[in-house]
Amino acid sequence: MRRALLNSAREKRAVPHPRDRSVRQLEKKEKRAVRLDAHKTRLKMEKTLQLMRFFWFREQCIALGYTATAVPEETVAQLVQLYVDRNKEEMSALRLQRNPPMGRIKVLEATLQAEEDELHSAKGLRVPSMTDADDVEILTEIWDGAQETVTVVPLTSISMQHRTPPTKEALEQLLQRLRPVADIRKEAPVTLPKRAVKFHAVQSQQQSTAPSRMKVSIKKTEDTTASVRLRVKAREEAKQQKRLSAQRCAAMASRRGVSADEDA
Repeated sequence: MRRALLNSAREKRAVPHPRDRSVRQLEKKEKRAVRLDAHKTRLKMEKTLQLMRFFWFREQCIALGYTATAVPEETVAQLVQLYVDRNKEEMSALRLQRNPPMGRIKVLEATLQAEEDELHSAKGLRVPSMTDADDVEILTEIWDGAQETVTVVPLTSISMQHRTPPTKEALEQLLQRLRPVADIRKEAPVTLPKRAVKFHAVQSQQQSTAPSRMKVSIKKTEDTTASVRLRVKAREEAKQQKRLSAQRCAAMASRRGVSADEDA
């Protein structure tokens, strides 16, 4: 973008009249460059925040032991509510300080309000799909936690508009089994941009070292959406072949007048 602005400024100096058609074209070109740069920055920030959200749910599913089985819908609703409330503890700690950072507190409050509004809207909050066993396996086993392969994770929307909110007791019980938010942030394979840091709690000065921020998963990143579909298809075909084999054995056993176990 800086190069585009410099080029336009150089071209503008060569134009004799300020209201010339070329000047208006250059001004339009500058505005478009600024608009495209802002759009690019916004998309990058949204992708980074989505990655952090998916990584949080991935680590919590692993902590709960859901790696190849579907997560109950009640547990999914509780996880989503705990994710939205993840910054409340930091907000309480900041308010207890002698000189509380009001800017940071206001940002966390705005983030909490925005996510709660999204959760209680008709569209709902976009989270990884966790109610299907194959989707959970993709989230916890196939996806390596990197930004380049996040597209393999199936998405879904959770809305509390027509649901009964989880009870406080259920949330506290589930919270005891989850990993702390600070530990997950230290292991996240991405460094948030400066504009996106305001949406997440910043690590303490002692913990925010360069190696911890740049820590990346050692799993392979070869899995793509096509390979995931092929893997699911092969699994279904194997189940079908096993079912057909059992039916053939039962048919042959009944034809011979013996039980399937004896025939085997």
